[in-house]
Amino acid sequence: MLFFITFILISMYIIGFKRKYYLYYFFFFYPILPDYFAIELGGGLPLLKASRVMILIMIGSLLLHQKGRIHLEIKALRKIKILIPLCIYFIGRIVANGFYCLNLTEALNTEFSVILEQLILTMIVLQMLKSEDQIKKCVEAISYGSGFVAIISLISVGIGQNLFYNLNIVSRNMLMASTIRMGIMRAEAGFGHPVYYGVYCALMIPIAYFLFESSRKKRFLIICILNIIGLLLTESRGSIAALIFMIAIAIIRMNKVHRQRLVGGLIAVVVCIAMVSLLVPSVTSQITGIFKSMFAIVNTNIVIDNFGGNSSTGLDSRLIQFTGILWTIMNNALFGLGASCHTRGVLKYYKDTIGWFETSTIDNGIVGYFVQEGIFGTIGFLVLLISLIILANKFSNKQDKRNINNAFVICFMSYLIEMFSVADASQMFWIIIILFIKYNIIENKKMK
Repeated sequence: MLFFITFILISMYIIGFKRKYYLYYFFFFYPILPDYFAIELGGGLPLLKASRVMILIMIGSLLLHQKGRIHLEIKALRKIKILIPLCIYFIGRIVANGFYCLNLTEALNTEFSVILEQLILTMIVLQMLKSEDQIKKCVEAISYGSGFVAIISLISVGIGQNLFYNLNIVSRNMLMASTIRMGIMRAEAGFGHPVYYGVYCALMIPIAYFLFESSRKKRFLIICILNIIGLLLTESRGSIAALIFMIAIAIIRMNKVHRQRLVGGLIAVVVCIAMVSLLVPSVTSQITGIFKSMFAIVNTNIVIDNFGGNSSTGLDSRLIQFTGILWTIMNNALFGLGASCHTRGVLKYYKDTIGWFETSTIDNGIVGYFVQEGIFGTIGFLVLLISLIILANKFSNKQDKRNINNAFVICFMSYLIEMFSVADASQMFWIIIILFIKYNIIENKKMK
């Protein structure tokens, strides 16, 4: 609790006396703070998470300096063609969760999160960001934050204990997986589960590599490598698949010079891994196990030793989860079954051998949206994500290494891939959306 109070006091000091630095401080810490680093308000109310307090501090500062006005840049959003997708997203999700708000605490919490951590956060950050230079520094801040998390995660894996758990100050049952797979603890950081940290790393790798390519500063290359190592140590097959996809897309999209650099770097990494594997047999076993787990997705005859509690043949379980969409259509297609339906015993999947059966897990992000928020929430999410991919691709320029849309488009595409194996809406993902919007608003104004 003392550390929580100290952190908040430091945040208030920075916003009060070093206001111009608060955004960089915010972007460094906000995406990486654990949900369990929070104060309980009781009565089923949402947790007062440190990340939420940071938003509230920023709101207070903005109200003080902007004479009580917080607004959305409607005209600017319309010009870059993102206004309608944003409206569809927020209306869909707010309506879907609003349907259950009076009866479900979980739906109320989700509603609160969407409004505060997405809608209001978007409004205030768009108002506070004024220049392209500020955006660049914010992008650097999230990159430094990812490097910091990766180092702590590597240490945690090495000692077999997640150091982020020391920040847990709530009595509620929080997601803190700390799973063992193939003999080592999976990297998790403060995200509650290795697969969520894998999503975070997958989003940060294109950002860190972009910063390296645009600045040629080796620190960003080191951060990129740290995130790749962190992703591999999550042993999340969905994130590893997203990494392979990202590399392939990057090679296709790059100009000849950048393509040669990337391929050369990949060859160097493979050579280094091969040399380390020869010297340390346990590394060979670990790498072999990771690749075997990828092949086991489509070949159920492959057996992996010490794989842990999760199924080593994950494709069947992921495909079965799509039957949850049919179950939801049969019960409440428009609004879904409500937030956290899988923990309330109302979600069922279908299997030929046993028929419909109750489940307590959702591992597929697309399925997660549909079963919890129905047609409203799912359409909102997909319209926004697909629009982001189309717009980022349109605004990108592979000949211009300083155009950050080159990284954003890969982030959005990899997130879509991740959503077929991970049920999570990452805070980092929304931060990237905000940066994408503001960057292109400024670029659009330059073109006038």
